[in-house]
Amino acid sequence: MKLGYCYAVWFLPASVNAIPRFLLAGQSNMEGHGGVDVSVFNGTMDILLDTTVDEVISSNLKQHLSSYSSSPPTSDERYDYMTSYLVDLKNQDILTDDIHNYQADIDCSFLSLDINSPDSGPVALAVDMPLSPDSGCGRSFGPELMFGHVMKKQFFEPGTRFALDKITAGGSEIQYHWSKDIGDGTPGKFWDDLLDRIQDIDTANDYWAGIA
Repeated sequence: MKLGYCYAVWFLPASVNAIPRFLLAGQSNMEGHGGVDVSVFNGTMDILLDTTVDEVISSNLKQHLSSYSSSPPTSDERYDYMTSYLVDLKNQDILTDDIHNYQADIDCSFLSLDINSPDSGPVALAVDMPLSPDSGCGRSFGPELMFGHVMKKQFFEPGTRFALDKITAGGSEIQYHWSKDIGDGTPGKFWDDLLDRIQDIDTANDYWAGIA
C-alpha cells in the first residue's frame, strides 16, 4: 500500500513465537529530536495530564512550547494547532501518563545514515533498547515514541513484546535517496541500506509486522 511517499507492508510471522518488528525509515522527521532537552517533552506531558480544563491546558501548552526557540520561528497558528491536537489526543485517552515510562516490552533500534557520506554505511545508535522519551532509541525521541505508545495501547495485548527499528538519514529526499529507481534506472543512495535491513532479520525469532 502506498500513501504518498509512505509505503506500508504487512507480513505474516514465520513462527508463532516470533516477535513482531516495525521498520520506520526516512528523513529527519523520522530521525527525531537529537540533542533536544527532553524537558520539552516532559513539560508538555505534565501540563497536558495535570490540568483538567481544556482552555487552561491550551494556554499553558502554547506558553510552554513557544518558550523554546525554533528555526524558523513557529507561528502562533502552528502553536494553536499543536495544542488543540494534543488536547484532542488526551481527551481520546490516547496520550496517557505511561508514555513517560521506559517500555520494557517495546524494543527500539536505530540505524543512522550520513547524507554526506552515503558509502559509509549505517551506524547503530541503539540496539533493542527499551522505548523511552529519554534517549531510549539513540536520541531523545522521534515518531517511534507515539507509534509504540499507540500500538501498545490499542493493538497489542498487555505484556506483548514487539520492536521498532529506525533507519534514517537527516536531510535526505525520499524520492531521490530511498527509491529503487530514481528515474534513470539506478537506485537511490540508501536503497541498498534499506533493503539490507529488511533482509537482515532472524526469522526464527522475529518477523516484519510492518514497514513505513
